[in-house]
Amino acid sequence: MSPRFTAKLYQASRLLCLAGITIPATTFAEDASPAAPSSAEARDTGTQGIAEIVITANKREEESSKVGLTIQAIGDTALEQQHVTTLQDVANAVPGLTFTETENSTPVYTLRGVGFYETSLAAYPDVSIYLDQAPLPFPAQTALTLFDIQRVEVLKGPQGTLFGNNATGGAINYIANKPTADFSAGTQLTYGRFNTGQVDGFVSGPISGALLGRIAFSVTEGEGWQHSQTRADTNGKPDKIAVRTILDWHATDALRFELNVNGWHDGSEPQQPQDIKYQPTFPAYSPLITQPPAPNDARVADWPAAYEPRAHDDLVQAFIRADYDVTPTVTITSITNYIHYARDETPNADGSKFIANDVSQNTGWIESYSQELRVAGGGAGPFRWLGGLNYSGDHVWERDTVSWPDGTPATFPLFAGSAGNSDDSNQKMKNYAAFAHGEYDILNQLTLKAGVRGTEADRSDNSCGIYYRGTPEDPNGIIQNFVAFTAAFLGNRPFSPVGPNQCALTGPPNGTPPYATGPFVRDLNEHNVSWSAGVDWKPADTILTYANVARGFKAGGFPTLPASYYAALAPVTQEKVTDYEAGFKAQFFGRRLLVDGAAFYYDYTDKQLKSRIIDPLFGVLTALVNIPKSTIRGAELDVHARPLAGLDIGVAGTYLDARIDRFTGVNQIGQVADFAGSAVPYTPKVAVSGNVNYEHPLSDAWSGFLGAQVTYRTKTTAAIGSPSLYIMPSYSVVDLQAGVASQEGRWRAYLWGKNVFNRFYVNNIVQQEDDVIRYTGLPLTYGIAVSYRFR
Repeated sequence: MSPRFTAKLYQASRLLCLAGITIPATTFAEDASPAAPSSAEARDTGTQGIAEIVITANKREEESSKVGLTIQAIGDTALEQQHVTTLQDVANAVPGLTFTETENSTPVYTLRGVGFYETSLAAYPDVSIYLDQAPLPFPAQTALTLFDIQRVEVLKGPQGTLFGNNATGGAINYIANKPTADFSAGTQLTYGRFNTGQVDGFVSGPISGALLGRIAFSVTEGEGWQHSQTRADTNGKPDKIAVRTILDWHATDALRFELNVNGWHDGSEPQQPQDIKYQPTFPAYSPLITQPPAPNDARVADWPAAYEPRAHDDLVQAFIRADYDVTPTVTITSITNYIHYARDETPNADGSKFIANDVSQNTGWIESYSQELRVAGGGAGPFRWLGGLNYSGDHVWERDTVSWPDGTPATFPLFAGSAGNSDDSNQKMKNYAAFAHGEYDILNQLTLKAGVRGTEADRSDNSCGIYYRGTPEDPNGIIQNFVAFTAAFLGNRPFSPVGPNQCALTGPPNGTPPYATGPFVRDLNEHNVSWSAGVDWKPADTILTYANVARGFKAGGFPTLPASYYAALAPVTQEKVTDYEAGFKAQFFGRRLLVDGAAFYYDYTDKQLKSRIIDPLFGVLTALVNIPKSTIRGAELDVHARPLAGLDIGVAGTYLDARIDRFTGVNQIGQVADFAGSAVPYTPKVAVSGNVNYEHPLSDAWSGFLGAQVTYRTKTTAAIGSPSLYIMPSYSVVDLQAGVASQEGRWRAYLWGKNVFNRFYVNNIVQQEDDVIRYTGLPLTYGIAVSYRFR
């Protein structure tokens, strides 16, 4: 074990101590009985059938088979055995969910073709992420949440009524393991390829009286899995630590509090892309042309020695939930949530050994606060209802410094000798909402349901796409007549000079003269009404059919990117998705066979997309645009069978036909084009996931198990218009596990492998200043895990 890894363990132990929870030592010595199962865990059917999964899609606990929504849940046993530790692992297990690696290490997810590829910190997603109903409003905040998790719920389709703006694609709920009434503790040690070690652990139990506590941690350390294409160097070392503390206090029979304080540090080296084509911004020579194209080997990449990839990302989240039972059937719930996130990275990301378009520094922070107050009633009666208010406020600052001494921009007269450019953004968001949802049972077979949510979303931006980086005496800075050149390009408008370290952004601030020089300052205030309506029909106790119509919105936003004039930083307005969906959930042979299916049609208006514009100085650049009209048609089928005791077989598949119906814009090479009929990016037409798990007793004390998962995705595109260079081929990946477990549930040891046939596949292709790069999936990884649990 390396000294750094030992230090991480010591750091984790200190954090746990600082968390303030002390499980009494006497408890450990007790003859503790197994903890009572949580009401939110999978419920045993009392037969050899498949256990019920309890979910919180409607913000209350319900059996999944009785909820008329398309939901896929992954339980704790599958999460542990399949070594699911990242959202990319979740995406592999959930057809229709796509994970995309990005230049700034900000995760991007697309669900059923609805996603927003925007890597800046201030970009709200299309798929909202929650931890125990507390929002993680920005994708960067979700990086290390997946540890000590009871289950993951993936809710498909617009979830705007209960989950608010920015859930047009759906919502993902992480449900953390909760404190137990009796003492419980456990640890798992994992060692894998690339000398990667991981230690996970938890301690749970009573602290005093009605106060229960749980502390959990995860520490990962390893060596780089990528190697340089042109020199002896490696990249990709994991360096992660995450800690979570949960306190449950039953103050009275009617009043309950839950405090969750969690945090993490990620010092991992960001994955580097592969350079696949030289495509210069300006018609000039760059040494980048000598960079050899990368081979089809996920482990091969390149980066400049002067800017070694690094990251220093930190998050602290604290939220408190209070539940008060006004009557046996009416409960008031309050959830108060605060998050601080900070980033300091050198992501690089031009895929070469040259400094042609490298993000030499990406820094920023996010402050998020939210408050939800709601009242729910009805209990198990025929009318169940919920209503409430929600407020959230976010403040996001980010700066990118791009270096290009080896790139073609350095040859452009205005940039001659310059080191590069900086751009920044300072955005504030405030969101106000009121919502209501109700369900009414007509007899025992028919349920009517409806919901509505009104939202006011206000955002302000103060940003700059280009800074004057020199002085009049410094010829290595952007020359003093920069603004005059831009003025001439835009029609010889008069502008004031720009001084050292000042924003050189130019143009008409509000789209019309007079022209100005300085930061882009703009407000974007929007409002909308999300709604849902549906009917559930149960022709039999084991069959549920449903038909739903739901509308959701994603808030508009401003980009953070390099630009020389105001129009390039214009915001996108809110998008709207209306989902028409029908499905069924059927149980056969005492729950030995479960079959779920759904068909859906999305009417997609003003889809937000990262596309292209023509910048006066930088040429063809990335920009945010609205696609006026798109449609998505699809169907899903999920089959889970237990033909024999101990044998579980599952197959799930999604078919998607996601098309742009109307949009005229700029293509990848700077030409105006009509994109009607183009495929929506990052949306494979067919996605299939299969899973087989077999467990069998080996003796009175031990059992053995085998597991296998297969993931298949058809080809998709990373750019509208589907240019051949941006096509990501179809692929399949196989994962395997084999191990033993003690019958009483204390010991477990197993071997695991991911991508065991070492298939090469791509999950993103992006154009940078002078080249086109791609991001690959991980190569073959494998390891051994040993866990022990005290009872």
